[in-house]
Amino acid sequence: MLGQIPYAQMRLSAQSTAFALAVAQAQFNQWSTNGIADFNTFTDASDVSVQPSKATNQMYLLSPGIYRYYYDFSGTIDTTADLLVQLRKNAATLMTEAVHRQRWTTGVQNSATFTGIFRLVDKDNAGATAVFPDPVAAVAPAVSFTGQGAAPKRAVPIDIMMSVLASTANITIAESRWSIERIG
Repeated sequence: MLGQIPYAQMRLSAQSTAFALAVAQAQFNQWSTNGIADFNTFTDASDVSVQPSKATNQMYLLSPGIYRYYYDFSGTIDTTADLLVQLRKNAATLMTEAVHRQRWTTGVQNSATFTGIFRLVDKDNAGATAVFPDPVAAVAPAVSFTGQGAAPKRAVPIDIMMSVLASTANITIAESRWSIERIG
């Protein structure tokens, strides 16, 4: 396990276009940079349990376990509103208690930080994104995370959803960082 850091992040710096918010949740899709902690590149000690994808605006989790997430952002909003932020797993709400709510006001730089812990289990990967076709699908159960040789065969997508409690608003993010780390 030497050198394994199951961690990834996505960043956004200086967003130039506003992100429209409404009562209906929308996937936050403004990421500009992927980041991953891998201090042992090209060795067999790397842990790729968390993979960022700015192309899909999601993090992909490749193994069951306990994960910690961290999301911080700052920016401006064009009308005072209660901002709601929530994680989704496989396009479904991760957990109802993971809804973060904060009032943002116009005319000032607002900021928010959210953190929490969630568990990912084998049954969570039903309908998950395939990493590669499993050559032994007849032997391994369809909902298993791993295929032949315990290589990851499925990834569970996690994304961030945003909305406002009432009405509509436009938010312009100045800086944002989202990270997920497997802690158990």
